Amino acid sequence: MAGVHRRSFLALACGVGGLALPVALRPARALAGGAPRAIRLDALRHRHAPTGFEGETCAAMALEFLGHPHSADDVFAASGLNASLGRGCTPAELDTALTALGLDTGVAWRPIADGDRERVVARVAWREVAAELRAGRPVILYLGAGAGETAGAPGYALIAGLEGGEVLLHDPARADGAWTRRSLQTLLERWPADGGDGTRGLVTLRARPIGVEPPERAAGVSELAYAQHVQAVRSKIRARLSGRFLVVVEPPFVAITDGGVELAQRYVSGTIRWAVHHLRKDYFRRDPTKIIDIWLFRDHESYLGNTRRLFNEEPDTPYGYYDPAHAVLIMNIATGGGTLVHELVHPFMAANFERCPSWFNEGLASLYEQSAEVDGRLTGLTNWRLEGLQWAIRRNRVPSFEQLCATGWRPFYDEDPGTNYAQARYLCYYLQERGLLRRYFHAFRTNHRSDPTGYATLRGVLGNPDMVKFQERWERFVLDLEYP
Repeated sequence: MAGVHRRSFLALACGVGGLALPVALRPARALAGGAPRAIRLDALRHRHAPTGFEGETCAAMALEFLGHPHSADDVFAASGLNASLGRGCTPAELDTALTALGLDTGVAWRPIADGDRERVVARVAWREVAAELRAGRPVILYLGAGAGETAGAPGYALIAGLEGGEVLLHDPARADGAWTRRSLQTLLERWPADGGDGTRGLVTLRARPIGVEPPERAAGVSELAYAQHVQAVRSKIRARLSGRFLVVVEPPFVAITDGGVELAQRYVSGTIRWAVHHLRKDYFRRDPTKIIDIWLFRDHESYLGNTRRLFNEEPDTPYGYYDPAHAVLIMNIATGGGTLVHELVHPFMAANFERCPSWFNEGLASLYEQSAEVDGRLTGLTNWRLEGLQWAIRRNRVPSFEQLCATGWRPFYDEDPGTNYAQARYLCYYLQERGLLRRYFHAFRTNHRSDPTGYATLRGVLGNPDMVKFQERWERFVLDLEYP
């Protein structure tokens, strides 16, 4: 197994400093009427694993049995595996995770030399597995030919007991895999695995606690959940799309692009990470509760065609949009990153200010569609919406701020006189330039129940001016702006 960690008992002893810590173990129970060696770890509970993550589930079952409430999420996190790979742990990575969590896993890889008889080597190694069971500890095996009824894809199994010539195991790949029985002969035949470098060997991960600490869990979506999500995204790509797509985890998002590595670095490591950092710092304490996919299509043709194939939708904008029903941002990234930053605001707003009215939701998002970092802050700049707004102001076609704030969802979008987005954006821009925008956001969010439109809070943040005169000042301010 390429890269599988090989180590001796001597190296393990040096690694733990020869320290033996007292560990409370649940005793194994000899089966009534069975052979003297009959063992069953009754309290060992079965868990059904998501496909591809059986190793983490076996580890979590073993830890729970030993009195340590670590989940498969905790095991995956301890492995250090990059969730963007969209897979579970290899035996070497699972060994790393269990060791990091405080388990002595023993000799993880036992090579089978050329000329050795595999079954003989496996039978000798089995004695150590049986000794662990008699000591009241389950053992994780990686079965190169699968744990199921017939030989198949490689899989993990948690060995839970012995009875006569049969092995009792929990098969995490099956919902009904609890207390599965396999003849010892069959299990020994399936145990040897290919090393990937022309070698053969046995993978055994015992579970001897030597200092397991309580789990420390970060808030939000787990790394394991991201890995499982990436796996599902890749399955969707294989089923519906053609071409090569990169999938990158950038919490709280998963970015997918057919634009290659350079584009991914520019917009994922660059734009998305940069914008999310500033949005969290200034406005949003909570991340979206669901994983949001960001599809960064490389050009107009890819944007239209792949949106149809994936979501059976026709985009109504050439730039991109946020679709909360599918939990996706869909971008024609050839048009630049402005719309991407705009759309990033919406899932954050939904997670932090659920009933934010459309005018402020779109106003804040539109502010940052043309933005830069100024003095360490995300700062909106003038943009293409300015010219149309100035035209409407000169013709006295801009509604009052009281009217703008009072627009509900449908009036804002469907009854727009042509100025709603621009008026909302440049009101946010004015507040930003006066150092009032962040104060307004947090005050409005706090006061929303008593002031659902935000108009009263706006007046308060502005110092309760005569709003007719304020609008006149604001209009002069907008008319003096320039773009580009």
